[in-house]
Parts: sequence; structure tokens; C-alpha cells
Amino acid sequence: MAFTLASAAPASTREAVCQGALIVTRHRLEDICIDAFPLEGDWPADARWAGEELQRRCRPRRNWLRRKATEPSEQVDLNPKSNGDFDIALATAPHTWITCIADDQSVALDTENQVHLWLTQEEHAQLRDHLTAAGVDANDLVPDPELQTWSS
Repeated sequence: MAFTLASAAPASTREAVCQGALIVTRHRLEDICIDAFPLEGDWPADARWAGEELQRRCRPRRNWLRRKATEPSEQVDLNPKSNGDFDIALATAPHTWITCIADDQSVALDTENQVHLWLTQEEHAQLRDHLTAAGVDANDLVPDPELQTWSS
């Protein structure tokens, strides 16, 4: 089932959805691809440590054919099975571009314009519980008609 955020959802709901979606889908995630730079300005104080770690991992790679270093990538692949990598994703996901690759389709979190999620019924229920526990309106997580049509 495809879900998105209501257009009027506040930033606190967006943050809770990004983190909650990672938590409830972790068991089926194979890869987390995340930008190493925040969408706007600097990393928030509570995510600064994780943002610095992402940027540290963006070192230039050596291109042996050209015998010189390539430009550093702006994206980092994180292993959702690694607690350290997962903590980095949780801290930075609400503040940058992120795509999570699951077993059969992506669970995409595009935090600048929109959030798109493909969730099972059980994951949807768990995410709604997470949002309620976080003190945000779970009703801001709505069916995504664009993706419902696209995925059928």
C-alpha cells in the first residue's frame, strides 16, 4: 500500500514519519542510500554527529584508469542491519534526501518535496502507532493516489 503525508502536515510529523518508517521497515530493508548534506543550512544540533559521519564517508575514490581521485560522492550507502549505520539514518533522514531499498520495492523518503512510502498493512499500523506515541497526528499519513495508480 502506498502512503504519503498530507500537504498541510507540520515538520514534526514529517520527522516522525521519516524515523518511524525506517523503524517499521528495517526488517526488510536491504540498503539505505542517503545524501551526505542537509537540504537546508547546517545539520540540526541533534543530527550534527551523524551528518559529520556521512560527510566523512564521502571521500574521493581513486579512478585507476585515470590515475587520479574522482570527485567525492554526495550519497552514502548505509547498511540497515548495522546499528551504527541505522542510527545515522534515523538522525539524518528527516533533513536530507533518502531512499531505502527493500526486498521487493523501495520505501522512498524524499524529505524536500514529499514522502512516499510502500508499506504492508502491519507496517502501516505500526507506523500509525509510532506517530501517535510521538505526539503527532497519525491522520496526516494518507493514501498516495498517485503511487496507488502507478503501482497497479
